[in-house]
Amino acid sequence: MINNGARPISDWQIAVAVRGGSVVAVVNAAGIVVKGILLLEPARDSPPVAAGGGVLDVSFIAVGGRPDPGACAFNQIPCH
Repeated sequence: MINNGARPISDWQIAVAVRGGSVVAVVNAAGIVVKGILLLEPARDSPPVAAGGGVLDVSFIAVGGRPDPGACAFNQIPCH
């Protein structure tokens, strides 16, 4: 995600459906799985995503199932 806005983003959430899978690692975020949904948020002491082009780079590894590419949202806005 690229922050093209005028303000830094410090409080964000990403939600991804991981039905049938098990998340084994999360990078650059804190995450939990609730009812097949991986909820990611800033890790403790993460810097805000800088305004004017700052990049948020978060990844996860899941095994056993396939994420539904249409079931992803950043701050409740569908991912592209």
